[in-house]
Amino acid sequence: MKQENQHINRVTVTLPADNKEEAFDLIYEENCGRIYNVLLSMTRDEAVAKDAFQETFVKVWHKMDTYDAEKGSVYNWIKTIARNTAVDMFRSGLYRSLPEFKPLGEEYLDLVTYDREYTGIIKVTDRLKPEHRIIIEMMYYRGRTLVEIANFLQVPLGTIKTRLTEARKVLRQILKKEH
Repeated sequence: MKQENQHINRVTVTLPADNKEEAFDLIYEENCGRIYNVLLSMTRDEAVAKDAFQETFVKVWHKMDTYDAEKGSVYNWIKTIARNTAVDMFRSGLYRSLPEFKPLGEEYLDLVTYDREYTGIIKVTDRLKPEHRIIIEMMYYRGRTLVEIANFLQVPLGTIKTRLTEARKVLRQILKKEH
């Protein structure tokens, strides 16, 4: 365990309940930068990261009395709360309101030069199951790696690979039928 976390763990455990604000201030000061960076790397969107960050520390405030130093460092405890908060936000549908994760539509065709192979691909990907389409969109249109997609969707990497393989197979079948 790192020295800095030992100090914060000791402070959190030994401060009486009436000094909750002081304990929270110490915890926040020690961990805010690293937690924000974790959320930013998970969400890749400043606005969402800031919302998740605020929600995380509200939860920390309410759950401070549940922290157990025997189970791990304060940083890891807060990081778990932050990760769960980001996942909850994603699952609640917040991500759908972000421009980055809106399904690609016909309006994007004006942004590229005319290409016969490209113009129909959006219509083809719309035929995929949603869990396949989001992987295709994130990988090919957003440039995300499989590991990044797995982390963002909170799905095992093997499942992402399987869904990608299935999506490619369906895309091949659709394109063979149409050409």
